[in-house]
Amino acid sequence: MASGTQDYAGQYVLRLGTRNYFVLDLHQSGSQLTGTLSRPLHSFSLGTFFSDISSEIITESVSSAVISADHLHFVATKASDATDKDEYDLKLLSATQASLEMT
Repeated sequence: MASGTQDYAGQYVLRLGTRNYFVLDLHQSGSQLTGTLSRPLHSFSLGTFFSDISSEIITESVSSAVISADHLHFVATKASDATDKDEYDLKLLSATQASLEMT
């Protein structure tokens, strides 16, 4: 579906009920994607079951993003510790839906 990083630019929101759980903002900057990922500082998930969700929010910077096969692979780095990184795969499913997987 997507052919370049520019196809992934935009805002992606995962909602639980009426609240935002994850907010991913991606912006095209020249030939690269930059952005942020905001999420609860702590949470636990098992499939579609979520628990122990912290009310404290952390915002991580997207430090790298590359197209890999049929998805965007990106790294989110914590502002407080540049060595603390999480990796994700974002796959566009349609014009209005995407999937996000922690890798």
